[in-house]
Amino acid sequence: MFQSRVSARPRRGLLPVIAAFAGALLASGVADAQPSQSARLAQLTHTVDGAEALRAIKRAQYAYSQFQAFGLWNAAASQFAQNGEIVIGPAGTTVIRGREAVARYLRTTFGGGVEGRPAGGVQLEFDMSPVVNLSADGATAKGRWHTIAMRGRLGANADWDGAIQENDYVKEGGAWKIARLHIYPQWAGPYETGWHNAEDDLKIVPFHYRPDQVGELVPAGSSAHPAALPALERRLQALADEDEVRNLQFAYGYYVDRKMWDDVADLFAADGSRTIADLGTYVGPQSIRRGMEIDGPAGLTYGQLNDHIQFNTIIDVAADGRTATARGTELGMTSAGDGKAYWSGAVYENRYVKQSGVWRIQAMQIFPLMKTDYALGWGKSAIPVAQPPAALAPDRPTNLSMRGAGVIPAFSFANPATGRPVAYPAGSRVIAGATARRAPPAAPAVTGSIEQRLAAAEAKALGALAFDATENLSAAFGNYVDDFQWNDLGQVFAARGEREAPGIGTYITPERISRMQTMRYGPMRTPRTSIPIHLRTQAVVHPSPDGRSAKVRTRLLQFNSSLRGQGTVMSGMYEDEVVLENGRWKLAVVEIDHIMRTVSYTDGWAKVGDDVGPGSAPPAGRLFTDLPPDRPLVGEPFATFPKVGRMWFHYANPVSGRAPPMTTPKPVAERTLAAAPAPAR
Repeated sequence: MFQSRVSARPRRGLLPVIAAFAGALLASGVADAQPSQSARLAQLTHTVDGAEALRAIKRAQYAYSQFQAFGLWNAAASQFAQNGEIVIGPAGTTVIRGREAVARYLRTTFGGGVEGRPAGGVQLEFDMSPVVNLSADGATAKGRWHTIAMRGRLGANADWDGAIQENDYVKEGGAWKIARLHIYPQWAGPYETGWHNAEDDLKIVPFHYRPDQVGELVPAGSSAHPAALPALERRLQALADEDEVRNLQFAYGYYVDRKMWDDVADLFAADGSRTIADLGTYVGPQSIRRGMEIDGPAGLTYGQLNDHIQFNTIIDVAADGRTATARGTELGMTSAGDGKAYWSGAVYENRYVKQSGVWRIQAMQIFPLMKTDYALGWGKSAIPVAQPPAALAPDRPTNLSMRGAGVIPAFSFANPATGRPVAYPAGSRVIAGATARRAPPAAPAVTGSIEQRLAAAEAKALGALAFDATENLSAAFGNYVDDFQWNDLGQVFAARGEREAPGIGTYITPERISRMQTMRYGPMRTPRTSIPIHLRTQAVVHPSPDGRSAKVRTRLLQFNSSLRGQGTVMSGMYEDEVVLENGRWKLAVVEIDHIMRTVSYTDGWAKVGDDVGPGSAPPAGRLFTDLPPDRPLVGEPFATFPKVGRMWFHYANPVSGRAPPMTTPKPVAERTLAAAPAPAR
């Protein structure tokens, strides 16, 4: 529906699209001018194996955090290899080695020595910004993550911590597992005073990757035992279905953020339902639309924040490709604009159905884990699920309740390490989750010659890698910004890559992007007593038909920490593009719209003045005179909250096709003057 900026610009350095096998060449890095169909099939098998491995590694990481939320310490530890270990600290001052030791450490440190989640317990860990790279032989991998944790118990304590993980993974017994989970604490603190730096001088956490490795997802190679084309087509279709379900769920989150209630309702099947534990069930899009107004009428108004961030999502597509399930966690940051603010956490267990080739939400089940007054925190405040007025009451009550100790929404996915159903502690009260209909595998509807089918499969394989490429590039971008690594930052951009500098304008080419960042921010200060953490998450990715580029929407969740000052939070929305260039994925476009910035931890987003956002844009310094932007700024100069800023989407509603209020690329008419006009050149 919307033209890609990538497809519209020259692709310098990109291998020409002149042969059906080019997708496999670009994915593998093999430079054979005319490979045979058997060679291409071997390369394609290697690529599909790699794509599935990347997903399985992330699945193990997400499962590790999801099991912790309910005190399933044995299940969490089962994600480790037999001799897997947790290492804490830059020098490895704490090492817990062996699966049983890991379970014991988790149970003792976070679970009070017992399995299960106590009443009022909060153990939420959110994984984001992954950069995952496979080894050349495909048997091991490394991954860099950022984590945020909210821990504590009502009536006892509430604590924050944030860390960077540099992890090792290994394929053991046919399943991907954590070989080493290396935690580098960055910031932490009790809820009452907020978070502060973990050390007096925060050093750069060593990177497992170089800039040229970020976009190389599957190392060059080919399979010694290529799969048959029909089997590969089925596997590729499963990956594509997983991506569409993920896009659907994450789009739901973005629509809820903006109170786009019509778009939310559009995502459900005609007989779809939305259930909230301890409240009830709404049946059908019209009723679901009505129920959304529990949070007020459609559309954000002055001072309102309604962010519902989707994390740790694990998706299972049924073998026949007609139904799917997803389980994930949700972090809420909300305010009704009345001077009050709230944190909330929930887990969702959803079922999806594919109808007429389009995925829809069949049944959504939301299980609130906590909602707390921002001024008090989850150690002192627990706000029950609100009961709506009669006009907004659910269509039917629900027997799903999160009240009491030991309540666990059933896991729709099997334990990734064992392949068996998740085991629950004795005394748990397991309530309904989501289940996908099981059926024999169904072959995708494919037509054409072997040559045409092989070419289509190669393009689909690139499209599958586009999601993981997006996560790698987005995370690396944030990591390099955090650590003031400006030369490395430029190297993850394409030859004609574009970076919108907040409050200034757009810079084009890696060299100019690096120079702009260096002139604007300078080198990293030492000792480093403050740090921004640019977290990128909730990617909605739409590959181009040939799989060589993709449009991307990701969320910025930025936690700022210092040694002694109060922590602050920023949020924003990226609408980016990635592209294949010389066999590696690169950032082609990075555009950011900042939404909200807090001034202090004490006040949070409940008390932000009109001048806070516009007045907090980083200074331009000499840029307008010494290195003016290639194009002027488009859109808002900086964060608009508590005012409601404009919001662009690169995609229409994935079910109804409803067009968003504003679409990318941003029109020239939306260009705004920055702090100073660029001089004529």
